[in-house]
Amino acid sequence: MKITVLGAGVVGTAAAYYLAADGHEVTVIERHPAPARVTSQSNAGRVSPGDATAWASPAALTTCLRGL
Repeated sequence: MKITVLGAGVVGTAAAYYLAADGHEVTVIERHPAPARVTSQSNAGRVSPGDATAWASPAALTTCLRGL
């Protein structure tokens, strides 16, 4: 199968790697000159799509468990 991955950040690169290892034809489209350029600088390498609660907050544990 031909698959296009948008973005060569941490998740995009990992997805492309495993899809290719599974036999798919993968094309990665990245606007920056090298992979993981912005993800490594912008969010310290964390993948947190919805983490709006500070970890020091007393509600952090409850919020995390509710998200499971």
